[in-house]
Amino acid sequence: MAENNVNPRIESEITDWVQRKGIMAEQKALMSENIEEVERIMAREGLSKYAFELPVSKDIVTITRRVKKKKKLDKTGLAIEIEVDKSKLTTEGIVQLTEENKLTTQNIKNNTRNEEKVEIKVKIKAPKPPKDGK
Repeated sequence: MAENNVNPRIESEITDWVQRKGIMAEQKALMSENIEEVERIMAREGLSKYAFELPVSKDIVTITRRVKKKKKLDKTGLAIEIEVDKSKLTTEGIVQLTEENKLTTQNIKNNTRNEEKVEIKVKIKAPKPPKDGK
């Protein structure tokens, strides 16, 4: 390790940086809580989209709530069902197990789960400037 000469400017800048990093983490957690609450309100009220104008800037805020549905393969359950190590369930491994008739479409169906994930998007758009003097 290099020997340190005391440099108060470096220490001051890094101390400030560390404090700001902590504040950013706190702010990020608070912002996540805001989004979670908006998601709960929109779900409760059956809203998929909501828009409003910010009072001071007049920016238009559009919030979109979307439920993404997808199917997910439970590889752990599949490995147990067909009695193979989970690490064998790679793309190549699944092809090989199918060719060997150790894996069937029914095994896949038995271990496929429907998942839903709620996504909230917030877009902020500046208002359009008025047309030529109007």
